[in-house]
Amino acid sequence: MGIVTACGLVICACAAVKLIGRDNPDMRVLVSLSVIIITAAGFIESYLGVTAKLQKLFSLADIDSDYVLILMKALGICIVSQLSADCCRDCGESALASQIEIIARISLLVISLPLYETVAELCLSLIGS
Repeated sequence: MGIVTACGLVICACAAVKLIGRDNPDMRVLVSLSVIIITAAGFIESYLGVTAKLQKLFSLADIDSDYVLILMKALGICIVSQLSADCCRDCGESALASQIEIIARISLLVISLPLYETVAELCLSLIGS
């Protein structure tokens, strides 16, 4: 799915949400979630291509492939948490959206700990300790 197609789908969904929302507010969330799932599924194929390219580039640069995994996990956390927080805000639950964003930040910190460890070891080796 191309970006133009995805944008067109989202704009049509926004119009549908505005029309449906007057009579049935519960359907607004269902229509929004449906479009989110459809557009996300359309980009999964291109995501897998990017992952393969990144792994190839990292192997050419002689960088551990675990770093690609950390990068992909971080990207996934960012995307899922942003979508979830936006859905919460659409439902009027700003406190839940903020909670999701805080949890996402903590999760990013946790999965990036091996990177911090590697940087610390590199710094210590450069200093000579």
